Amino acid sequence: MSRRWTFLSSHGRVFEYIAGHKQNSVETMSLEIGNTQRAIFKIIKDLERDGYITRRKVGRNNQYEIHPDLPMRHQLDNGRPVREILSGIQTEPQLGE
Repeated sequence: MSRRWTFLSSHGRVFEYIAGHKQNSVETMSLEIGNTQRAIFKIIKDLERDGYITRRKVGRNNQYEIHPDLPMRHQLDNGRPVREILSGIQTEPQLGE
């Protein structure tokens, strides 16, 4: 039996998910993405620390803003913005806010 794998990393998947679902909870993200809540929260912290997303409290919930013009992190991406990957994988990109 072969091991299941995907083309996008967990960080890429969470970033892409947040781009289209800016108000969903970590619990909802966890269920829809298929990672634990703890893993999702850690990824959000990483993305926030490095400036790819901004999180703010709205009542009892978080709302996220993405920053799609920051560069992808791998050396082979030559500093291209994460916007490029989002526009390639989302059916209706919700970029820029």
